[in-house]
Amino acid sequence: MSPTQKKVILLLTDTFQGWGGSERNITQLIAGIDKDKFEIYIACLASGKLAEVMRERGFSIVDLKKAGIYTISGLRNLAFLKKFVNRKQISLIVTYHESSDFYGFALSLICYIPVISARRDMGFKTKLHYQIAYKLVGRFFDAVIAVSDAVKKEVIKRHWFPEEKIFAICNAI
Repeated sequence: MSPTQKKVILLLTDTFQGWGGSERNITQLIAGIDKDKFEIYIACLASGKLAEVMRERGFSIVDLKKAGIYTISGLRNLAFLKKFVNRKQISLIVTYHESSDFYGFALSLICYIPVISARRDMGFKTKLHYQIAYKLVGRFFDAVIAVSDAVKKEVIKRHWFPEEKIFAICNAI
């Protein structure tokens, strides 16, 4: 990739409907990023008013039509995302939330590009099947961004990702 070529990033999120923490983080990121250096696409499993507003402002939002990740529709989403990643020449995937983490992980494997998980919470409500999956595949993520030191410590405690891959970057930095 030449120094003048934009880096293309896919932000993959479970929800892009209202103004929750991850949605605020994503909207701040895309509004403030250097558009001469980066091109950002957002793919969401569930969209709503926020996605409409951001589309009207010129941002690229892809609605995946919520489907369980372990269903036929989920596999269709994965096949669509693989084609999308290749067509747009995406070089990095950043995921928000559990389902997106596993779509991103699968895409990372089949498209040979790095994936970063943005951990936004302490994981207290994480379902058992996701906890088991994180322990099995967490070591294959390229990095994890925790929104606070407390989230980082909790993720380390739960053994979901190797400690050396977890970085605390507080919101708005």
